[in-house]
Amino acid sequence: RITREEFAALQASGGLPFGQVPSLEVDGEILAQSSSILRYVGTVGGLHPAGDLLACARIDSLVCAEEDMFCGVSVSRYGPRFGFDMTDAFRENVRRSLNDEVLPRHLLFLEKKLGASDTGWLAGTEQPSIADFVFVPRLQWLVSGANDGIDVHLLDGYPKVTAMMAKLMALPEVVAYYQKHPPAAAEAGPLPRYLARDLARLMSMRCGRPDLEEINCAAATADANEASRRRLLLL
Repeated sequence: RITREEFAALQASGGLPFGQVPSLEVDGEILAQSSSILRYVGTVGGLHPAGDLLACARIDSLVCAEEDMFCGVSVSRYGPRFGFDMTDAFRENVRRSLNDEVLPRHLLFLEKKLGASDTGWLAGTEQPSIADFVFVPRLQWLVSGANDGIDVHLLDGYPKVTAMMAKLMALPEVVAYYQKHPPAAAEAGPLPRYLARDLARLMSMRCGRPDLEEINCAAATADANEASRRRLLLL
């Protein structure tokens, strides 16, 4: 992790492609945007089937659906970043619409996807894909109480969604990860405060690539097979 001072210096130097983190350095090249980093880590770790273009497209469509689903939540939290004067009254109205209309619509899509899945994973893959790994912590965070106006029981009407979440959290690799990296006492659970870090480590453990676990540390690491240097910056 970097300090705010280091972050400001990187912004000023032009070292961040879009002026924000997370960013991932691979062999001197800087990759930006969470979904891009997610796909890279998932592909290297074997959880994004690069050899099956149609399967990749199905998974990527779900990752895009997560971005759509949470767009309004992000805007309501960071209004000025998107050009909105987010007064308390405006935010309250937005959150009411999100809670009562927008989020349930997206959750119904997920419920139907899982209903059509023979494996219990969103993309119907044999093992969890990057789509499952990105949705679970985001949904946990959504109903954690961190977002005023969003009902903490919002997921209760979507049993297939909650079953998928429980299934992922029960994976031996995920259980082992949170035993090794317990959430801070102030957090109610494995929330995505460190989403990029957790996703990288969880996927590396799931796919049997412990060499990737330190992909998210502030120090560069070397892949024993590829002699590749990777560094993920988080604020």
